Amino acid sequence: MHQNQSKTKILLSAASMVVSLAAPVVAGAQEAAQATAAAQTQHQPEDSLQEVIVTGTSIRGVAPVGSDLISLSRTDIEQTGVQTLQQMLKSIPSVTGLQSVGQGAYGVNDSTGANAPTIHGLGGSFSNSTLVLIDGHRFPLAGASGDIADPNMVPANAIERVEVLPDGASSIYGSDAVAGVVNFVTRRHFSGVEANAQTGFGDHYRTYNAGLAMGKLWDGGSVFFAYNFSDRKAVSQEDRPFTFPNHIAQGGTNFANYNCGPASVQPSGGLVYPYPYAAGTGVTRNTDNAFCDQVQAIDLIPAERRNNVMVKIEQEVNERLTLSSDLAYSNRIDHQRLSRGSLTALVYGPGSGMGDQINPFYVAPVGSTATSETVRMSFDDLLGPGAYARASAESYFGTGRAEYKLGGDWLLTGSLMIGANTSTTARFNVLCPSCAILALNGTTDSNGDITTPSIVNTTTTVLNLPLTTANALDPFNPAASNRTSAAVRAGLIDPESYESARTTVQQYDVKVDGTLFHLPAGELRVAAGLEDLRYETDPTTVESLNIGLITSGAQVSSSLKYRREVESGYVEALIPLISAEMRIPLVRTLDIDPSGRYDHYSDFGSTTNPKLGVNWEVVSGLRLRANVARSFVAPPLSAIGQNGVSSADSLSSDLGPFSVPLDRFPQARVIPGCTSPTATVCTFNGSGVEGMIIDGGNNKLKAQQGKTWSVGADLAPEFAPGLTSSLSFWHNELIGGVNAPQPSLAVNSTGFASLLTIYPNGATPAEIDAARAGRPIISVLPQKVYWIYDFRGENALNLKVEGIDADVHYRRDFGWGSARGGAAVAYLTRFDQRIGDGPTFSVLNREGFNSTFPTLQTQVRADFGVNVGHASATVYLNHTGSFTYWGGTAVNDVVTSGGVPVGGGDKVRAYDTVDLHLSYDFAGGLPGSMQAGSTQVFVDVTNLFDRTPPFENATVGGVNSASISGYDPFSGSPIGRVVTAGVRTKF
Repeated sequence: MHQNQSKTKILLSAASMVVSLAAPVVAGAQEAAQATAAAQTQHQPEDSLQEVIVTGTSIRGVAPVGSDLISLSRTDIEQTGVQTLQQMLKSIPSVTGLQSVGQGAYGVNDSTGANAPTIHGLGGSFSNSTLVLIDGHRFPLAGASGDIADPNMVPANAIERVEVLPDGASSIYGSDAVAGVVNFVTRRHFSGVEANAQTGFGDHYRTYNAGLAMGKLWDGGSVFFAYNFSDRKAVSQEDRPFTFPNHIAQGGTNFANYNCGPASVQPSGGLVYPYPYAAGTGVTRNTDNAFCDQVQAIDLIPAERRNNVMVKIEQEVNERLTLSSDLAYSNRIDHQRLSRGSLTALVYGPGSGMGDQINPFYVAPVGSTATSETVRMSFDDLLGPGAYARASAESYFGTGRAEYKLGGDWLLTGSLMIGANTSTTARFNVLCPSCAILALNGTTDSNGDITTPSIVNTTTTVLNLPLTTANALDPFNPAASNRTSAAVRAGLIDPESYESARTTVQQYDVKVDGTLFHLPAGELRVAAGLEDLRYETDPTTVESLNIGLITSGAQVSSSLKYRREVESGYVEALIPLISAEMRIPLVRTLDIDPSGRYDHYSDFGSTTNPKLGVNWEVVSGLRLRANVARSFVAPPLSAIGQNGVSSADSLSSDLGPFSVPLDRFPQARVIPGCTSPTATVCTFNGSGVEGMIIDGGNNKLKAQQGKTWSVGADLAPEFAPGLTSSLSFWHNELIGGVNAPQPSLAVNSTGFASLLTIYPNGATPAEIDAARAGRPIISVLPQKVYWIYDFRGENALNLKVEGIDADVHYRRDFGWGSARGGAAVAYLTRFDQRIGDGPTFSVLNREGFNSTFPTLQTQVRADFGVNVGHASATVYLNHTGSFTYWGGTAVNDVVTSGGVPVGGGDKVRAYDTVDLHLSYDFAGGLPGSMQAGSTQVFVDVTNLFDRTPPFENATVGGVNSASISGYDPFSGSPIGRVVTAGVRTKF
């Protein structure tokens, strides 16, 4: 009883919100309706009782009012040779990643290879502000944290069209729809058999794809089956010279290092020597002198294999009741070769007085009398190839729907969706760093300090003493003559380490919609519904505690379970105010669409979000539109965690240096290295001022709020048939986005300065234990912990983003065939950012400062095509504008003021590529389209002129971020030209 009352309150709350928006208009319309003898029906869909999926509205068969709906048709899809849903989105400029690789994880830092589309780059490190749907409903989330909406589980040949709504839409759909909605609409009433096969090849790159679609229609029912197989090979770094570490010749940095095999050595305070440590070969340790430029057999992009299946069934039970059901299943496996790994450690030799810690293989540079030295070593030569990562994802969902005709055009719809995803990533045969350090200096501390508080409950450091030729590591000789024992070598390789998450979802929805009454301009149509949504995520991680092999010391997190239930109510009304029959000058038609939704979350509370859309058709062929909305993004379950603790919790010193203003933190002046009376800032995490960070869940997180509006125009003039164009100016705000603030920004914000706690004399073991609150310590702490930084997610990120979306296309028929062409443009005009109440700064067209959401200003996709007889040809131009790189490795220093960037950085040139599609249809059918009894052969070429991505002096993130460099993955792909040839037939 209580649950029913709760749902009733939810629906009434949403209804009252819409009524408050629409009441004045409806009242006037009712009076006019009573004075009208005949109702107008121009807004009635052709089949009023057929459920038609249109993104952005809950009212059947109409386009969203006040918004621009971008659509990619089945024909468009077939003319690009795509193999996955991820690749489909590369042709839509408003979706970030126009020239990205389209393979593996993109837009999210997820080790399992999950991919999340993002509209206008409005994303965050914890949440994506783009809602992704399949046939208008949600589906199982994926990724190592169970937070990522990856739509690639659906077969590519099952997609009828892709719709992108670049406006706030939480009033219809609830959470995530701040930047907008991406909806993949599957084929519904398909008859016949359609088969396709294709293969692609590039420079050391191959792809294979095959698909089968079958459907049958009968009186009152239909069945559809689709299967797709995709196999795409890896791209190796050794085959892409522009990703090699040394970029001095390009005016950049040498990203090589001193981690050699055999190791480089550096006596205390001296030069760095490569093997064989000859006199006069030492160099000063700086970027330009780095000499370990080893190009390894590691993969820039993982190999990927997918299997996708979908089945759809629909049947009319009687003249009132129709039942339907969908089932989708997919599995994906990624394989990526890795480096074995590297490390830096202090090694002691004879005369050091370190007794049992003396390495028996110690070698000093010729002529050196040093008794200890820093060793920097890569283990690829010593251990050989064989390290790799394997990521997998298995997903399914099933839906059931019942549509019941109530009378008139009223339709009652009840639906359910149940699904699950299991995402896993595992690393095999990689280096165990603590095992190597134990064999180098007898401890798990890279500095060889026996007295350092340990990584496990602050007891004592793990030891491997005394070092002998039987248990020590020889880093000084080539692998062929290495004196390290076979047992020690075997003990350097960690067994499997992994993380995984199983996420389940249940969605129940009941909706009623139809015509409420007639107005002079047409029917006033409404839709209202209740929804119940349930998520459950069970993450598991196995993390090394760095006390030896994982088998001897690991943190296993498998008991955490995240739960969430959402109860919602929504209402929408389509109100025609003026119709063409009224003959009002300059107002051919005028419609408004108020909508609203109330959501109650079991873990953080409630939120209410209204929207109002307006369409004004000035004359036939010219429509103006506008909308204003409030939307939200629920904090991810993994960011909230279970009682504030998540499976990813850790303490680590792996945070870059940051400046702390001493006027805001005067207690830091006591710390050695910060005592200069003239200094205004002190550098933490460098110059001996070391500390640690806290990671994990934060159960104080709230909903991330969005405010959006847009205005635009659509033109399809009668005097120029075949011409269509649209122009939109949009504004989007994200307030309190969940983000782990970088210390350099937090310390300059009043609201988040408290995330940094300073211990002028060093934190005591009790203070460290209190701060970590039971979280495992998974890296060796410094001898003095002068600060602790809370690096958990906070409602800290505030964005204001604006831009222009435009599209113009023209098609004309001739006696010999037809021609078509046009362009779609996404252009950002503003991208302001602020952390808490800190200073606002612009990151417009700046890359590198925000690693989780790109701010590229200009993206263009232009096309020109012709049909001649049964032949079709289309040329595509992809343009990504130039931008400025603001990352930490920029050659030209980034200028900061008050802790925020204001200038400097490196200019990165624009990137232009050309794609080509050629096809020929045999035995009937229109050029470029498939009809029954036809066969089509086609050739697609991406990056026709094999353009290399523009140089960016950066290291690319991922599992091999220390060695892959030279381009920006948001705006360029390392794959190069790919030629794909294939055939599809329908009968």
